Amino acid sequence: MQAEPITNKMVLCPCTNTVRWVLSVDIVVERLREQGDMTNLVKKLIESGDVCAVIGHKWESIPHVTSEYRQDGDYPAHRKCALCGKTETKEPGVWK
Repeated sequence: MQAEPITNKMVLCPCTNTVRWVLSVDIVVERLREQGDMTNLVKKLIESGDVCAVIGHKWESIPHVTSEYRQDGDYPAHRKCALCGKTETKEPGVWK
C-alpha cells in the first residue's frame, strides 16, 4: 500500500471497508480541546517520541555523577532530551 500525500485531513476507517470518514485536523483538535483530552494526547505523543521525531530533541546537558573519565581526562559528555527523556553519551566524535 502506498502512502498518500500529507494533508490537513484525518481519515478514519472502520473495520468494514464500506465507510470512510475524512475529518479536518482542525476540527479534531477543537474537539479534543472541548473534551479536555488535548493534554493527554500531547503527553502520549511526547512519551512515544512522536513529537521529537517531528521537531527534534530539546537537548540539555546532564552533570556527570560517576568517576568515569575519557582518555583526555574530561568527564564524558551526557545529554538528555527535556521532552521525551532520551539520553545520549558523547563518544569520540558522535553522540550515541
